[in-house]
Amino acid sequence: TPNHPMVRHEHPAAQRRTMSITVPSGTEDAISTAISNAAPDTEVLLDGGVYIETKTLCIAQTRISLRCPHYTSVITSGATPRQGHPLLRVDARDVIVQGITFCPGFYRAPNTSGVNNRCVVIGSSSNAKVTECSFGAKDGVCIYVQDTAAPRIVGCQFKESVCGVCISGHAKPAIHGSVFLSFETFAIKFEGRSSGEAVDNVIEGCSRGGVKASAHSFPTIRHNVINETTLCGIDVTDHSRAEVCENTISGKHCIGIQVADNTDIVCTGNSVFNSQGTGILVCDNATGMFCKNFVTGSVKSGVGVRDSAWPTFVGNNVVKCSGSGFVVHGNASGVFRENEISKNQVVGVALKGQATAAQAAAADKSQYEEQMESLEKELERKTRFLTEASENSARLELDLKFVREKLTMEKAQAEKLLRGLARLGEGVG
Repeated sequence: TPNHPMVRHEHPAAQRRTMSITVPSGTEDAISTAISNAAPDTEVLLDGGVYIETKTLCIAQTRISLRCPHYTSVITSGATPRQGHPLLRVDARDVIVQGITFCPGFYRAPNTSGVNNRCVVIGSSSNAKVTECSFGAKDGVCIYVQDTAAPRIVGCQFKESVCGVCISGHAKPAIHGSVFLSFETFAIKFEGRSSGEAVDNVIEGCSRGGVKASAHSFPTIRHNVINETTLCGIDVTDHSRAEVCENTISGKHCIGIQVADNTDIVCTGNSVFNSQGTGILVCDNATGMFCKNFVTGSVKSGVGVRDSAWPTFVGNNVVKCSGSGFVVHGNASGVFRENEISKNQVVGVALKGQATAAQAAAADKSQYEEQMESLEKELERKTRFLTEASENSARLELDLKFVREKLTMEKAQAEKLLRGLARLGEGVG
């Protein structure tokens, strides 16, 4: 009976049996052969050692696992040039890649940046899980996520590459608990309307920045530790909509958090230490809400707002900067309230250029608005007085009308009484 309490009914997925294939090292393209022959629900186990793959490993079957239980396997292309061809490509769903070191033999063409060299590509609608792997694509990108893929990248190590993880298209990865060391550009880069999240990562030694969001992307960048980035710790540009929360940015860097090019972000609870330039810079028509951020030790200003930017800063703490706490200049403006600005060597808030005129205009506008409010109150008082006077006049008119009617009635009664008396006198006579 289907509903009998003693009968156990398993979902078909629970009845699947996983088949394991162990692949020893020492033979070229051994992993490619194993994966091409693997059916769904196959676990490809690497036995350890160096695996040379002259062709791209393509996982197109669903529910394939590629693991090294001992974390001692290295996959490389050896001396084979790999410009533009990834070492591994995953397009299927429910794929697991775990415990493997990827070290492709990329070479960089003259006068190129190397961003077209991709160690691992995750595409289509894959939701692959990549865990506890190491990547070292010296002349390329470690993982490139594209299309509508939504992989989970957890507990991995990325080092000495052009870029760690690059996300494009409408991809939505989750990058958690990984370590990024020494990159020519950015450790993590979101672009092309991508989203996803970068959470609890450690990033150090990036020439251009730790995390970048650009080209209409809208990621969540939260609780990362970012050290020693030459330019920016976090860079949000080009119409992006990012959530930047609870990150710590320290070490050598020029700008802690930069927001530019018509972006709009929520930036809360971040800590920025010892920027060589500005702790938080908002420019180029950018907007956003900045709350409860802590900025200290900046060489120039703690917060800089310029170039027609219009942010809102509420409840931030900006202290011990060599320049001013807040600097607002150009056509910039915004809302600044309830911020703690103290122990900065120049001034708390500095207004420069057209921002000074804008502030004076704002003061004049405020005074004018106060005068208008006072006039409106006086007009309201006089209107109320006239209304009350009109009401009193109406009541007096009613009272006067009543008295007139009463007198008219009394006069008519008196005349009637006199006529009666006259008739009575005539009768007596």
